[in-house]
Amino acid sequence: MKSINISTISRSVHVLLAQPAKAAPHQIKLIHHLAAQQQAPIHHQSQQQQQQQQYRQKRLACNTALCSGKCKKSARRQLEAVSGGSPVSHKHTGNVAHAVEHGPEVSRHDLDQILEVSISPDGQLARIPYMWLRDHCRSKRCFNHNTQQKIPDLQLLERDLTPQSVLADDKNLSIKWRDGHETQYSFDWLAEHFYPGQFSKRTKRAMWDKKKINSGPLPAVPFEYHMNSEEGLRQSLQNLVKYGFTMVTEAPPTAEGTRQASERVSPIQESMYGGLWTVSPAMGNNDTAYTHEGLGAHTDNTYLSSPAGIEVFHLLEHDGTGGESLLVDGFNAVDTVRQEDPEAYQTLRDTLIPFEYMATAADGKPPYLLKAYSPIFTEHPGTGELLTFRFNAYDRGTLDTVEPSQLPKFYKAYQHLSQVISRPESEFWYKLSPGTVLLVDNWRVMHGRGAFTGFRLLSGCYLSRDEWVSEARRAGVL
Repeated sequence: MKSINISTISRSVHVLLAQPAKAAPHQIKLIHHLAAQQQAPIHHQSQQQQQQQQYRQKRLACNTALCSGKCKKSARRQLEAVSGGSPVSHKHTGNVAHAVEHGPEVSRHDLDQILEVSISPDGQLARIPYMWLRDHCRSKRCFNHNTQQKIPDLQLLERDLTPQSVLADDKNLSIKWRDGHETQYSFDWLAEHFYPGQFSKRTKRAMWDKKKINSGPLPAVPFEYHMNSEEGLRQSLQNLVKYGFTMVTEAPPTAEGTRQASERVSPIQESMYGGLWTVSPAMGNNDTAYTHEGLGAHTDNTYLSSPAGIEVFHLLEHDGTGGESLLVDGFNAVDTVRQEDPEAYQTLRDTLIPFEYMATAADGKPPYLLKAYSPIFTEHPGTGELLTFRFNAYDRGTLDTVEPSQLPKFYKAYQHLSQVISRPESEFWYKLSPGTVLLVDNWRVMHGRGAFTGFRLLSGCYLSRDEWVSEARRAGVL
């Protein structure tokens, strides 16, 4: 038999590439045979390189001609023998297989209606249903790029969702469907959006305790940089995502300074306390905050269906002693409970707790009877990453959500968390001074204060969760 060189095989393969539907079984067999018979070594190549090249030719013929899968076992054995699991990856599915020599690995599983793609940083395979891929198509037919909204496909489930072809390079995945529609995704987009996804994608969250937060510079941005530089604002938002709080230093020591630093992040959120507010014992409101007493670590607005996203504090004046500010990372406290008592962690995650706020009409303000139910924390349903934290022993309502038989387990778990929060190693104390505006993520970090003497005037406000998170996404922080 005459020697057949690589170019001969390549031309044969390209014939099948041009007319894959016309490839007969004997043609597929021929191409496999030609690849196996290639014996013209290039002298500077190793035997292993020659074998890998032969295998790639055979695999290409298999993919192009819509192989029925009869070479499945031999192909897999050959891959293991030749490369021991080399970057040339070919996972045969018995349908139309597609291999990518550079970039993410892709393989089809038509019987299961699944596309298997390595899109995660650690190389784990994501099994993406064809239905999901078609539903999330970003073509002009499926997505309005002017309004950034989906165009509903009411016939999605009636369509043949098996791709006609799947192609991939090192950046993009392209699918041609049997009805002629074409879809393209970048692998980066798939990694960001396909289940389970991640809550914080661009800024890695840093849980902290007293020792960790004191081990380096505090998250702070000078007022002028925060106000007049996009990078300064981005740094403030990044601090909020990473640590759950940030400081704006060298601000005007006035309520107007508080407003400016806050509105740079998002519009001020109106509440029962108004927009921008001041706190002093002389005001006599129906709240522990308006006294000289110390306040343990807590989050605000637990009695609202959606608590404020950020709470802002700015000390304007204090002529006495005490009154240091307290911060505790609620996510770190929850994670500590998880490590020390996994059952307590599950109990707190799965138990709805009532929170309430009651106030009588006074000084022209209406009466309130607010109540909300929520677990102390919630998780991302796919990754298990902590999403929210809500803890306020002062506003915890009458416990009407726990069966009597489950009360001992709940109280044990709740006490465990309370003790972790109040441990000295959990608490970060800091003495605020006029000109330092403190912004705290109210869905993660608890705040409190020490008891104090004398006159103390604090300016502050709330910022909407949706508003500041939107700004963080726009800045590329989330």
